[in-house]
Amino acid sequence: MAKQHHILVALALLIFGGWTAHYFNREPMEFAGVSCSQERVVTFGWTNEDRARAELAAILRWKSETKKLRLGAAYGEWHHAQDRFLRCRRIGGRDGQFQCKISATPCRPKVVKAGV
Repeated sequence: MAKQHHILVALALLIFGGWTAHYFNREPMEFAGVSCSQERVVTFGWTNEDRARAELAAILRWKSETKKLRLGAAYGEWHHAQDRFLRCRRIGGRDGQFQCKISATPCRPKVVKAGV
């Protein structure tokens, strides 16, 4: 049973890793109108031996930190953020783990009502 569990977890990580690579590598979206925070969110992600997972950890951490600003859930979307920065480095030499520094200004698309 434990071996099957590990296989399912590995498969889920592969699928999730592919999704994040696609999600993260998209060009920043431009909106006709956006509302951005006055505060830039800067943080570090958790370490991981896999660079893609370290990048995902940084994005999740950034999203978590934006919640502390109490701006609303729409501001926590990485693909809406402006001036995005993500840089990873290996900690502990060649066999060490990756850690990523991430920063961006949280933004959300402005809601436009039809007929206004």
